[in-house]
Amino acid sequence: MSKIIDNEDISLVDALNEALPHAHAFDACVGYFNLRGWRLVREAIGKMQQPKPDGRNQVRLLVGMAMSTEESVRLSVEGSPQLVDMSTAVNRANQAVLDFARQLTWGVPSRAEMAGLRQLQRDLADGLLQVKFAARDPLHAKLYITHEAAGMQNRRAIVGSSNFTAAGLIKQGELSLEETDQRVADELSEWFDAHWDDHFSIDITRELDVMSRDVVLAPARNDTVPIQEVSVQTARH
Repeated sequence: MSKIIDNEDISLVDALNEALPHAHAFDACVGYFNLRGWRLVREAIGKMQQPKPDGRNQVRLLVGMAMSTEESVRLSVEGSPQLVDMSTAVNRANQAVLDFARQLTWGVPSRAEMAGLRQLQRDLADGLLQVKFAARDPLHAKLYITHEAAGMQNRRAIVGSSNFTAAGLIKQGELSLEETDQRVADELSEWFDAHWDDHFSIDITRELDVMSRDVVLAPARNDTVPIQEVSVQTARH
């Protein structure tokens, strides 16, 4: 039975926190992701069922929006994207990593935020979370899929307008639909897998791990994070 999630009567964070402890795998495809969004669901992710599925990370996150101002203006004028080569894909992945680094260093992080960042860094390093950047086209889809522990064929999917950010998970003005019909959920899962396995979906897990660790260690070293040095060195799929 479908259910409307509008962050008023039901918030997306509540829906995810209810579903995740019953799942053993979680996939998300969003335009934007930030640390505050991860913190809101991390406790429920920690309660996910074991064992995790073979051959994949327990949580897979596909992020889709990171474009330069120049590129955004060009697309708005020309109305169609350019053909993507690997160099363009890596440049876009670099931009995604840099954008995430900048939002981590805005202002003075609170103790809670630093604790959340340490947890995120461990989750990246330990393999709980794998992150890819969808570099083929600007991808602004928002899809969340929980694979229930009863079997990978038992899925719940949420599709709508909410990014994986604190605002997207709890603020009003969003509209999503939770779909439990297995045929529809399976089709959405196949859509996710196709984009996840795309040749131009670049794995940025290691870069986010290194960048997060640098931010965590910066206060102890009494220095600042060299954001410009955090970049994707090679394309990995």
